[in-house]
Amino acid sequence: MWNTPNLGLAPAVAETGFGAVGSFVAGAMNGALALRLGGEIGVATFDLFGFGSQVAANPAAFGFTDVANACGAVSGANCSQYAYWDGIHPTTATHLAIANAMFAATIPEPQTYALMALGLVAVAWGARRRGAKAASAA
Repeated sequence: MWNTPNLGLAPAVAETGFGAVGSFVAGAMNGALALRLGGEIGVATFDLFGFGSQVAANPAAFGFTDVANACGAVSGANCSQYAYWDGIHPTTATHLAIANAMFAATIPEPQTYALMALGLVAVAWGARRRGAKAASAA
């Protein structure tokens, strides 16, 4: 599951001068979502709000040259370099960056694999040991 993006960064909101309000509203929605999901087991949340803020702070790191304007409003614009298609919606390039970040967030760290392997070895060893005890008792 992902949280609400930073609405204050969207060109349609930012150009009104109410970007801070948009960011506040999105933050409040995300706070409510976090409270609701706090006790849920097996639910992971992708921080879309934080990701959008990272893109806005360092657009070049994500391949963007413009994160403040809509490429659909610029004739002949290379939309792969823009974060927004219109005043609200992300471009295909932004969707790809989000998908890549989500995918990267779901791949377990190598330490996770090591701990999983250690756990499986411990379970197998325990099962084998129980089997040996049962055989010697009979």
